[in-house]
Amino acid sequence: MTQREFVGLVVGICISGWAHAQVTVEEPWIRATAPGQTVAGGYMSLRSAKPSALVEVSTPLTARAEIHEMSMEAGVMKMRAVPKIDLPAGKTVELKPGGYHVMLMNLDRPLRDGETVFLAGDTSYTEAHMLAGTVDGVAPDVESARLTLARIRELAGTRRLVYLPSHDPDSGTRLAGLVPVGETVEPGAPESVVEGARRA
Repeated sequence: MTQREFVGLVVGICISGWAHAQVTVEEPWIRATAPGQTVAGGYMSLRSAKPSALVEVSTPLTARAEIHEMSMEAGVMKMRAVPKIDLPAGKTVELKPGGYHVMLMNLDRPLRDGETVFLAGDTSYTEAHMLAGTVDGVAPDVESARLTLARIRELAGTRRLVYLPSHDPDSGTRLAGLVPVGETVEPGAPESVVEGARRA
């Protein structure tokens, strides 16, 4: 099946319930899209250590990302937006085709098969923080956060990885040019520079 990888924390996720609930994201991925296609579905497995709920998603790929559910009604498969997905303590909740999923809407470019884009959520505030191993204030467990950053750096050493923390002001530029970790496109760079990076 053609797909584009979501690596690690797929999107910026907002969790309700216990403060700083520890939520694990596993096997995240998103389908590749055809030219002109403006929507895509994202899938993953979520597991929370305490009773929680996924209530919001965000991603630098688009300004509009929603939580959706596919369900069979009177023999017809229908899709609808849902306000949350409950995450019972210690149980794995799957976001998969035909069920719950993340819906990315209003995409302005195709998502190509084989691209690796790390939609990093709050793993670090910026790419520079990740490269330096700097744990910022959103991490409830400093040691786990430090290990996560080390694993991201290890991953970046094995493939062309575009790293997009939710709050990094340069994430939009990196996404537009598919600029991998360790390479920079200056903010406000001419479109020709961004296009060159995009074709690389």
